[in-house]
Amino acid sequence: MIGVLGVGESMGKFLRFSVMRMGKVIQAIHELEPGDKLTVRGPYGNSFPVDEWKGKNIITIGGGIGQAPLRPIMIKFVLENLKKLNFADEQIYTTLENRVKCGFGKCGRCNVGGLYVCKDGPVFSYAALKDIPEAFA
Repeated sequence: MIGVLGVGESMGKFLRFSVMRMGKVIQAIHELEPGDKLTVRGPYGNSFPVDEWKGKNIITIGGGIGQAPLRPIMIKFVLENLKKLNFADEQIYTTLENRVKCGFGKCGRCNVGGLYVCKDGPVFSYAALKDIPEAFA
């Protein structure tokens, strides 16, 4: 999670990010000049189970600008199509990181069903989310 001093929290080193201009923090980021400082928080929660995937073929699907976080509606339709192609629920993984605010479960903004995206995610198998319709709203 990145932010602008006074809005975010911890300092980061030299990193590159792709962010869509949406909301006041991202607007402020787009107005920064070279050399201005950002805040960086995280990572929080879990990650993709890459150790389990060793030696397997992996398909990644992204949309928008590069691999920037995907909006829940695109995810919904990609998941529907993967199911039509007979992928097992346990083979399909997605992220819900755009729902996180505080990053440690205090604010409750990232609550989806009985899960907290910041603590239980942001990476979830479709098996974990398929019975939670609000995960894809």
